[in-house]
Amino acid sequence: MAFGTIAMIVIMSIFNGFEGLVIDRYNVFYSDVKIEPAKGKYFDLTDEQINALKAIEGVDHLSTILEEDALVEYNDEQYVATVKGVDTGYLNIIGLNEDYIINGSLMLYDDNTSYAIIGAGVRNNLRINVNIPSKIKINIPRKNARLTSIESAFNFEYITPIGEFNVQQEFDEKYVLVPQSFVRSIRGEGEDFSSVELKLKPNADKNKTIKAIATLLPETVVKNRWQQNATLYTVMRTEKWVVFAILTFVILIVAFSITGALSMLIVEKKKDIAVLRAIGASSKTIQQIFLLEGILLSFVGVFIGVFLSVSFCLLQQYVGIIPMPGASFIVDFYPVRMKIEDFAATLSAIFLISLLASYFPTLRAVQNDNISESMRVE
Repeated sequence: MAFGTIAMIVIMSIFNGFEGLVIDRYNVFYSDVKIEPAKGKYFDLTDEQINALKAIEGVDHLSTILEEDALVEYNDEQYVATVKGVDTGYLNIIGLNEDYIINGSLMLYDDNTSYAIIGAGVRNNLRINVNIPSKIKINIPRKNARLTSIESAFNFEYITPIGEFNVQQEFDEKYVLVPQSFVRSIRGEGEDFSSVELKLKPNADKNKTIKAIATLLPETVVKNRWQQNATLYTVMRTEKWVVFAILTFVILIVAFSITGALSMLIVEKKKDIAVLRAIGASSKTIQQIFLLEGILLSFVGVFIGVFLSVSFCLLQQYVGIIPMPGASFIVDFYPVRMKIEDFAATLSAIFLISLLASYFPTLRAVQNDNISESMRVE
């Protein structure tokens, strides 16, 4: 039971560590709340609506977004990426900071000059050196263009990449961050947006704030951080609890040792059971004695397992015992995060299994009618 407890807590803590690591990286690009059009790719917002959004209780920062799929060119290289046009407040919305910039600097504006910050995957495919001043060509398809030539199908502008970020492969190979005014200069039309992203105040009531936003903009879809990437969160949680179910089954098999130990104990204690019956102990009392002994055996193992697993997790978290294989990971050691709900689930599962494993042998202690007769014969 001790080893089973150690396995459950340690493995689930490692799952929590990887889950937290992945989610932290994803959250660099995901805002607290995102507003998208219910239909189509773009929607219009008036200045009055933007000001009303900013005035909602719980909203800390707001940024309008204009995304376009684009063909990015550098020298003889071409790559299809998503150009994300952002306003000056965007970097206050997400977690992208200098820690994720591996080359160049985190800057989109400098006086009247616009710059691009590109993902590591985009940079690698285009073979750009952001430390050397150069320009990339951003080609955005024209709406309702007649395909008489490739050149006539695109509007384009040049921009200097000044920084390279490395967050997570999905983002690194997809995004080029540019000022929103730069994207509008290429499109040359409209004042629409593809989304609005918001950062909420630390103590904000998220549900109340989202409801207020949905009321203000009824023809939009308002998503919290979890809903923006529900598939990822669901898959990670499912994997964790599938592993928990498998480990619970292992504990169930281990619990047969309790059944065997209690069965042998009952055989050895025939005389004691007969004495208890002789002095008036009821069948229920005898059953409770052996049932509690079985549970006690389990929880001695559980206590040892919890102590050892917590000690190991703390050492792994703060010192690092088991390193990650290879040298291409963003962490050097296996990440661990202990959660109280994992301990509660583990202890509950082991308690139920111990109760079942102890219950059936104790029936023998109260259902054997020959014990008292055996004592009289002796």
